[in-house]
Amino acid sequence: MNFRLEAKNVLFLAAFAIVAYALLKVLDAEKHLGEINATFAIGAIVLYFASILLWNLAWGIMAGMNWKESIKAAFYSQIGTITPFAVGADYLRGRYAKGRKGKFTDGLAASFASKFYKILISLAFSVVAVGIILSKYEHLRYSIVLSLAIPAGLLFVLYFFTKNYGAKLLAKFSMQKVSEKNAKEFSKSLSEMVGKPKIEVLGLLSFSLAFEFIAFLLSFFAFGVNLANFEGYLVFVILFYSSKINLIPQGIGITEIAGIIVLRDTAALSLVAAALLLWGIVRIWAPLLISGAYILAMKKRI
Repeated sequence: MNFRLEAKNVLFLAAFAIVAYALLKVLDAEKHLGEINATFAIGAIVLYFASILLWNLAWGIMAGMNWKESIKAAFYSQIGTITPFAVGADYLRGRYAKGRKGKFTDGLAASFASKFYKILISLAFSVVAVGIILSKYEHLRYSIVLSLAIPAGLLFVLYFFTKNYGAKLLAKFSMQKVSEKNAKEFSKSLSEMVGKPKIEVLGLLSFSLAFEFIAFLLSFFAFGVNLANFEGYLVFVILFYSSKINLIPQGIGITEIAGIIVLRDTAALSLVAAALLLWGIVRIWAPLLISGAYILAMKKRI
């Protein structure tokens, strides 16, 4: 399961460097770096990685893997997240499942189904948050309902697109060949997994989303910005969609721009920029470094 350092990966690194420079210099975030609360920052990293592990446990249940193999897959597939829509990670999970006497198409379909469910759960929580907000701020009714209609539409588009064209999308972005037989098996498995959700899978993904949300809050708490309210959850959902449903790997740049726009009146832009920079480290670089350290440690034991 090797991924070459191709041009798109180099561009990803360059994009993050540009975004980091813009946040630090243009928005003057660097003046707040000395004010960071290390406890909150470390807590954010731990909880975010815990959300990844929970997500992979849900994936493992659908792919027919035991919990130990599901956890290991989390480490080995992390490098694939720096591809558009993170389809590289989906491919690696499929290969991992196949290498553990499972089926490539089942591992692949389970990965797409887990993404679908997590988006669906985030949308369900958003509806609850919107209902509570509307009871207090009636003037926000139309703008918030519109903001929910867009991700709801994306959700169903994602399902039908994945079911019918997911294999071709995977082949294009992961630079791997997918046979017509595998494409049909993938479509069938995905349809079955999405059509028959398991309670334990939904539970694990709900906790995964909750941990990710708390990690998001802690990234802002680290700089004294408090988003612990229902409006804060909607901000999280907006950034969640901007990073997950995006041709740009991990939504680099798009997520930061979205964060600055929706949080411009919450705190000083320099503080928001510093928190967004930390959030980028928490959701992208920390998991890559943790996974890399684990893989190196495992290789030394062999």
